[in-house]
Amino acid sequence: MIAYLLHQSSKQAKLVQRSFSTLSRIKSVFEVENPSNSSKSNLFPLIGSSIVYDDNEEELRYPSVSTSICDMKYENPPSDDLSQQFKQSILQYFLGEGLYKSLTNRLLFLPTAGVKTNNHAASIFLATNGLCSRVFIPYPSSPQFQRTLRINRIKSNDYRFVNYRTGFLNFAQMLEDFYLCPNESCFVVNVPGCFPTGLCLNETEWNELFKCCVENHHILWFNASHLGLRSGNGFVDFSPIRECIKLHIDCILSLDLESSLMLPGLGASALAVVSGDDNESDFLSGMGRVVDGASLYGMKLCSSFFSDEKKVEEWESECGEQVKRFASIRAQLCEGNKDSLAFLTRQEGPFALLPFSRKKLQSLNESAGLPIDGILNLSSLTTDTLPFLRELLQSSANTSRSHSSFPSYSSVS
Repeated sequence: MIAYLLHQSSKQAKLVQRSFSTLSRIKSVFEVENPSNSSKSNLFPLIGSSIVYDDNEEELRYPSVSTSICDMKYENPPSDDLSQQFKQSILQYFLGEGLYKSLTNRLLFLPTAGVKTNNHAASIFLATNGLCSRVFIPYPSSPQFQRTLRINRIKSNDYRFVNYRTGFLNFAQMLEDFYLCPNESCFVVNVPGCFPTGLCLNETEWNELFKCCVENHHILWFNASHLGLRSGNGFVDFSPIRECIKLHIDCILSLDLESSLMLPGLGASALAVVSGDDNESDFLSGMGRVVDGASLYGMKLCSSFFSDEKKVEEWESECGEQVKRFASIRAQLCEGNKDSLAFLTRQEGPFALLPFSRKKLQSLNESAGLPIDGILNLSSLTTDTLPFLRELLQSSANTSRSHSSFPSYSSVS
């Protein structure tokens, strides 16, 4: 695994040649004349294990940025400074030009092949630099993420995040865990909170959390995915990270562009390390050995996209439409039983955490004849399946929940 991530200068020429070959093969995928005419585009969304199309509706049941991205054409090979263009376009959008320019000596930025590469690289970065051998992660977290930590010999402990009696955010105990952990601990925080719980901190809670991190010199590892699907604006969803950087807190940023732009196989995401010190500190050492694994076509696409204000506005508009749709679905699921299913309206984004016991989830599976785990993917629901699911959830919510029996979410990816 280390060999995969470490820089191997002798193989760079072959990697670049292979990337250009890949670029020519996928060129036809992006040079579509009018992708919006197809109701089942090949550029299906990343979120969710399955995508459901409603035959009664013309539009895709989940946002597709094909209308704003896939008309891009590559007439010339990527230039030598493509990595710099990629970095500048991404960070200027999410951080703002002023904050981006102020990070000259505090920032290390690495284009990567995807979120899995981000997690591997960040784990190795923590281990090889002796920063910490253990990280604290929210419960629940993705099993794949936990597996990545184990592979890289990073131990993990859960910190309290969700109240399983109500399904609401358990901020008081979360903050208590941040204070009880040793100084200079590393905490994983999901931003904007869409996956896997649909829960996110408000501005006051973020300020309390950042205050604790400043006092105890904690490191924050942000998993930024599905940006734009909470508020309808990627820049707004990114605001907690900007505030963290302004407060000079050491942080690691895993930016998942594939889930945010809803383009699986894009092959271009980013990992950034930001030091709390204005001068380049030991916290930034070691990143130069990690391979730049992002695909050339993915970097070119993202650079062109985030540099085009019109296309960004179209993307934000599509995200806004989906945010309204998710809110409508949550309201329909709670219809007739708002007290027992209030957790659905408190959560945001395309995912909903079901605070039911394993036994109750098993009963749901038997009743529905469908695999239902602890994470509900709202993007896969249609007008035909909503009433059926609402009836199942309401019948389950009316019974008592077990506080000690946590839900199963083994199929979450």
